[in-house]
Amino acid sequence: MEIQVTVELGSKTIALLSSLGFAPSLKSSAVATTDAPAENVVTTTKVKVAETTTKTKTAKAPDFGELDADAQLEAIKAKVTQNTKKGKSADVKTLLAFFDAGRASELTEEQYQDFFDMITRYGAGESADDIIESLG
Repeated sequence: MEIQVTVELGSKTIALLSSLGFAPSLKSSAVATTDAPAENVVTTTKVKVAETTTKTKTAKAPDFGELDADAQLEAIKAKVTQNTKKGKSADVKTLLAFFDAGRASELTEEQYQDFFDMITRYGAGESADDIIESLG
């Protein structure tokens, strides 16, 4: 891929770029007009852009079960907040009521995994009633 860029560079800018080692890779043609001061030079530069693929190493988030209790509660609160912001407060309250809780902070540590699974299923599109029915 080749991109042609036309920029106005002053002699100081060209000197700076040259000192940084960019001059050898730049193919420029300078055009000065009689009206323009010597500082304002129009430079046309062709730059070859290599098409590269960047492999991003993404760190795998720890499994919910690997988190400590405080981190699990924070993950649950994040899921609850995510769904309540979408206007799903009533359904979230229904899921919490299954555990006799009015808020995520009222869940016991033993309930964290089950509630997290429920709220994750809900976020994936299952209805709160279907989730509760499946757990019976």
